[in-house]
Parts: sequence; structure tokens; C-alpha cells
Amino acid sequence: MQGILCRKLKGDEIVHHKDGNKRNNSPYNLEVMTLSQHSKMHYQRGELSLKMHYHNLTEEEKAARNAKIRKAMIRENNPNAKFTVEQVREMALKLVEGITARAIAREYDCCHTTVSRITKEYMPNPT
Repeated sequence: MQGILCRKLKGDEIVHHKDGNKRNNSPYNLEVMTLSQHSKMHYQRGELSLKMHYHNLTEEEKAARNAKIRKAMIRENNPNAKFTVEQVREMALKLVEGITARAIAREYDCCHTTVSRITKEYMPNPT
């Protein structure tokens, strides 16, 4: 799209595929719009739900989504996952020892939120 526009996309711009097919990159199928405009358009069409945004979920829905993410990120449950159960247990122990999630994330080449989410069920219970 940048070649067609003869400029780079601005930070808040995205490319919308008019026919919904992300593989159809015909210039006639593409439209530049802001992320806000894009979300509003899909919401008005009924293609987006407010529940798709994490901050709009109830605490129960957030817990269920986080559990699903944790399960998907551990190799025992998903052969394509990045971490083994043993690696997740190691991360949890490091958190207990006082090492920050950011430091652990750098060591395991992932995001600190990933460390926080996937280690939750492996943390020892406070007594």
C-alpha cells in the first residue's frame, strides 16, 4: 500500500480490505483509514462486539480468557507452544525468588505479560 500511496502509512493508519479478503491486495480493494475509523465501521456493521476488547470483559470472562491463553502457551497442551511445563515452573520459581517478570521475559525471549499469565497456576499458594 505504501507503494501505491507513495508514502509510508502514518502511525494511526491501517489498510482495510474492502472485500474482507486479506490476500486480495488489489489497489481497488484497499482503503487507508485510521484504526478508530476501521473499528467504528466494523462495529456499526455488527462485525465487532464490545466484548472483543479485554477491558470490557467481566472478571470471570477475563479469568477464562487468561486460562485459555495459559493453556495454549504451554507445550504439554499445544505442540506448537513455546514453553514446556518445566520452563513455566522455572519461571514461577524465579518470580517467587523476587526476580521481576520483565527480567524473566528477557531471559526467555517473551513479553513480561506472558510470564505473568502463564505462571499463575504454577505459583505456590501463600500459607
